[in-house]
Amino acid sequence: LLLGCCLDPISAWMFSRSIATMPMRVRRQNENAIALAQALQQHPEVRAVYHPSLADHPQHSLATQILSGGYGAILSFQVEDDLERVDQFFHKLKLVRYLGTLGGIRTSVTHPATAFRDSFSEEELCDMGLTDGLIRISVGAEDVDDLIADFQQALE
Repeated sequence: LLLGCCLDPISAWMFSRSIATMPMRVRRQNENAIALAQALQQHPEVRAVYHPSLADHPQHSLATQILSGGYGAILSFQVEDDLERVDQFFHKLKLVRYLGTLGGIRTSVTHPATAFRDSFSEEELCDMGLTDGLIRISVGAEDVDDLIADFQQALE
């Protein structure tokens, strides 16, 4: 019977330590994602916000029925399709960091159109909704007011 690999002592300790606080962290990330999605929806520079907690999301009803632990910490929002302005936005963020991967205790952002530009044609990216103005966020467990303020100042 294969049981998988064995962790070294440090990794096992880190896993044990982290799993104990996981419910608290996930709950906080879910709450922060909802609040950030709602705040972004109100910003004049934001054209659309994609998060299943929002009533106008096409799968909001389904998500409400099947997601008992929250709507998730990943959301996306759309601004003008202007790479220069999107780049300026990323550089203005102070608390949030641009990372190539998402997930973790700290909020991070990525730009899907740039990340997949070598893998797909511009037409394919557009067909998938990965336009130049789309920004993806993995919401962390920071203070939600600090997160909202950081996004708002970077969008100005």
